[in-house]
Amino acid sequence: MWLGVSPLTLGGGTGDTGNNGNNGNETSTPGNSSSEYTVQHVHDGDTLFLKDAQGREIKVRLIGIDTPEVTDPVECYGPEAREYLRGLLPDGSKVMAEFGSEPYDQYDRALMYLWTSSGTFINEKLVVDGYADTLTIRPNTEYRDLLSKAKTSAQNTLKGMWAACSY
Repeated sequence: MWLGVSPLTLGGGTGDTGNNGNNGNETSTPGNSSSEYTVQHVHDGDTLFLKDAQGREIKVRLIGIDTPEVTDPVECYGPEAREYLRGLLPDGSKVMAEFGSEPYDQYDRALMYLWTSSGTFINEKLVVDGYADTLTIRPNTEYRDLLSKAKTSAQNTLKGMWAACSY
């Protein structure tokens, strides 16, 4: 279920408005530990399947964001978020991916930040264009401040779900 609260901090207690985990060196380019993957299929606005260089399929949950659900029940702007991500990352496209500090969640999904081959930071793009809310779950806070600024911009300009839905 889409949480629809923001910023939501889980596992950390108080909302954590301090250091974002990267000592102020926040960038929107993939880090040195990033690797190239091929997009297999976009499931919804924040979950997709990638294939690594060895041909293994990996289920990925995008870090720092939360999109409305597309099933049980369908939430406002869920289908739009899925289609937007499918447009950004068509099947077969290449992405650079960076794991978060905690690389997997309790559902064994890889927790990642993604960039297109042209350098677009996908996690941020979904937020700034109004298709995703922010979601902070420690310790994966590497781009929290950047995503928070993107959300403020989307809300202030009533982009996407901030205009269409009653969030």
